[in-house]
Amino acid sequence: KDPNYFGACLRESWAMFSDGIRSGSLAGTFCSGQPDDAQTENCYQSISSIVGRMSLDDTSKATAACSKFPSEWRGMCYDYSAEAVLEENRSDASKAIEVCNQAGGEYTNQCLSYLLSHVDFLFGNNTSAYKAFCAALPSALQAQCNQSYTHRPSVR
Repeated sequence: KDPNYFGACLRESWAMFSDGIRSGSLAGTFCSGQPDDAQTENCYQSISSIVGRMSLDDTSKATAACSKFPSEWRGMCYDYSAEAVLEENRSDASKAIEVCNQAGGEYTNQCLSYLLSHVDFLFGNNTSAYKAFCAALPSALQAQCNQSYTHRPSVR
């Protein structure tokens, strides 16, 4: 059996466990049956993104779900959930930043740094949304954010 195929098939069954995935209560159980470590990581990435997308109306749902993830995957959950929230509405960074802030403790900085490290992917050539994102960050990260973006329009 191809572990990539088998792992993808298992991950796509998340809808059958929707309530437990969205609440985080089944995260460990759901991802435990993957064929190898790489597929286990893919599983946690996938359900973390789902948690974020299913929490657009109330980001506290995402952080509550992530808090139920196994400890070794909890940080990833906050990171991917915040990223998913931002992907769904790139023009309003406040909800994604809210996910990071609600994560608390060490997870807050890790989550904000994760978003910051993905600005090129998240914003592409959308300079105005990127600038709004940087402005919404805590002041300590704004300068770093403004220097991180590589998709700046060329000067002619």
